[in-house]
Amino acid sequence: MDRLALHQSGLAITPAPNLSIGAVVDGRDRPTGPVKVSFNAESGNQGVTIRRLEGDFRIQLEHLILTVDENDESATVTGQSGGAASTLHVPKGRTLTGISIPFDENVDLWLDEDATLRNFSGRCRIDKAAGATIEAAQGESFQYVGVRSGRPDTGDRVRGLTLRGVHIEPGREGRSRLVELTEVRVLEPAINLKTYPDQWRRPFRSIDSLRKRAKNDPDKEKAVDDLLDCTYFYQELDTLIADKCGSGAIRSRTAWNRARAQHLRSRRTERWMYGLFRLVGYGQRPIPPLLAWIGLALAATLAAIGLGADVSPTPGEFATLWLYLLFTPFVVLRLAAETQAPNTDLFIGLDPLQRQLILPMQVLVLAAFLFLLAAIRNYMRSSLPRLLGRRI
Repeated sequence: MDRLALHQSGLAITPAPNLSIGAVVDGRDRPTGPVKVSFNAESGNQGVTIRRLEGDFRIQLEHLILTVDENDESATVTGQSGGAASTLHVPKGRTLTGISIPFDENVDLWLDEDATLRNFSGRCRIDKAAGATIEAAQGESFQYVGVRSGRPDTGDRVRGLTLRGVHIEPGREGRSRLVELTEVRVLEPAINLKTYPDQWRRPFRSIDSLRKRAKNDPDKEKAVDDLLDCTYFYQELDTLIADKCGSGAIRSRTAWNRARAQHLRSRRTERWMYGLFRLVGYGQRPIPPLLAWIGLALAATLAAIGLGADVSPTPGEFATLWLYLLFTPFVVLRLAAETQAPNTDLFIGLDPLQRQLILPMQVLVLAAFLFLLAAIRNYMRSSLPRLLGRRI
């Protein structure tokens, strides 16, 4: 069949075995939403091939394999619950854009080598996708739920796969998903903290303390176990993407969550150290150390004025002293007026002991600045040199 024009929505088609259609077209005069069409197989493993989809479609499959070569608009693919799953097949070298599979649909993905799904969304369960590419739209994500059950060669079915914008539910199941993805070529996960347990972002409660509070409460004990699985999930994810992710921003975000996981599992003394480390973003996020750098310099300025520094209340002189303390790293802690050029001592009015009281705050300003440099480096670094060996 060369062309199938659909002039109304909701048609059900029982295809002949191995039916091939040149183009399926939305033939409605006034389209309102996607045109709905269902393909119902009479027997298992039946296939339908569509060379081109022209229009916005919602396609329902019943226990068959749908092969699509190309499309010009978005398409949603659904399946039948129960029984054998249906399959969306993308041939070698072909690209489909805007495909969506709702989360509760029984549809698998079969992508030949060099096949691509762009702007993909929804549920991603893979039958086979070795050497293929699956990408979410910019700023969006799709959820990876694993390789089709019953497949003994899981690693081979995703070997060389590129996944960008993939969300993996954290926890015990998520850890199993990471094991499946050890042979992928590129893995750029989407980090969505809204899916994490409530305790994930609370800085002053460890897993040990939560477990003590949850004693003899099965629901709370399960919640603590889930949180523990989340910590190991991020530790394993950070290790997995070390040579599979070229985005410095993603790697920085993942490293922050790994540090957060270690913070949650730490003991009391170590935990206080992690608590202070968290104030500067665990050395992974630029904004916390930037705010700490500015805030500590401001606090040192106020302390110097409080100790009696001869600074007039004008904004100009206050800003001069603040900038001096802010850029302490560049003046190498010039604390003594004797080592400075004439008329450049900004601590006039302070005796030597008072000057030494400013020293610890200047050291903290310097530390915050160094953390800022480290965070910028971690945030901007790229794994591209490692990925070049994986034919990017």
